[in-house]
Amino acid sequence: MWDVGVGGIARFRNDVSLYAEADYRKVIDGNGAKGWRYNAGVRWTF
Repeated sequence: MWDVGVGGIARFRNDVSLYAEADYRKVIDGNGAKGWRYNAGVRWTF
């Protein structure tokens, strides 16, 4: 099994940022999970 991913962060102010990432997992010999996974959100530091 192998996987590859990419992600990033965009900061708007010192206390607010957006983040996103995407991963793809490939199954070898039929073991494990496969497909895309996405994650995104907003971080607010106070």
